[in-house]
Amino acid sequence: VTAERQPGNPRPRLFRLTEDEALINRMGFNNEGADIVGERLDREPLPDVPVGVNIGKSKTTPLSDAAADYRYTYERVAEAGDYFVINVSSPNTPGLRDLQNREALEEILGTLSDAGAEPLLVKLSPDLPEPAVEEALAVVDECGLDGVIATNTTTSRPDSLQSPNRAERGGLSGRPIRNLATERVRFVAERTDVPVIGVGGVTDAESAYEKIRAGASIVQLYTGLVYEGPTVARDINEGVLELLERDGFETVEQAVGADL
Repeated sequence: VTAERQPGNPRPRLFRLTEDEALINRMGFNNEGADIVGERLDREPLPDVPVGVNIGKSKTTPLSDAAADYRYTYERVAEAGDYFVINVSSPNTPGLRDLQNREALEEILGTLSDAGAEPLLVKLSPDLPEPAVEEALAVVDECGLDGVIATNTTTSRPDSLQSPNRAERGGLSGRPIRNLATERVRFVAERTDVPVIGVGGVTDAESAYEKIRAGASIVQLYTGLVYEGPTVARDINEGVLELLERDGFETVEQAVGADL
C-alpha cells in the first residue's frame, strides 16, 4: 500500500520463467492508495487470521519526504493491521532502495515509531552489500523494531536461468534465489536478536525448513503458489512436521537457528 493511488508500471510487468520455476515482476506498487485501502480493511474485516500490511513509498514522493509518506499510509491502515512491514527494498520504484541507508532508515523508522506503529518490521534487499545490511540492522536494534524480512526479490540474474524471459527487467523470485535468500536469512539472524521472516525460493517443506534452521521464525512464499498451487502451504506444514520429528524437535521454535 502507498499513500497515493498509483497504476504501477506499464504492462506486461509480470513474467513466468517456467523452465526455472521463477518469476520476474516489475509491478511498481500498483494499488488504490492508503485512503481507499484503509477504508476497505476497516469495512470488510478479514477472517480471524493475522493481517500484515506492506507499506511502500509513493512513486511521486521525493526521497526527502519518504518518512512522512510512510507515516501517512500507516495512520490509515493502523486499525486493520496486525503487523506492518516497511518496504524499502523493491527494485521497481525508482530510488526506493536508497532508503536502506542508515540516515534515511533512521528517519523513516523513527517517524513510524513515534506514530505508535507496532509490530513493525523492515524488508531488506538480497542485493544489499553486507556492510550496508549490518548498518540497517543497527538501526533496527536502535529503533526497537520487531523483526526483519529477508528478503525481497533480486535484480541479479544467475547464470543457471534457462527461460527466454530471463532478460526482462524487474525483481527475480522463486527457486533460483533459494540459496541467496537462505544465506541472507542466516546473515541477518547471526547479527540481530529480533525475529527473522525468511522468504525466497520456498517451494516445499525442505526449502521452508532450511530457512527455519538458518534462523527464520516465520516463512513466507509467493512464487511457490504459482508453481505448486494453493495446497502448497498445507503440504509444507505437513512436511515440516515430519522433518521436525526426524531431527528430534518438538516445535518449530526449537529448530529456529539450529544451523547457526
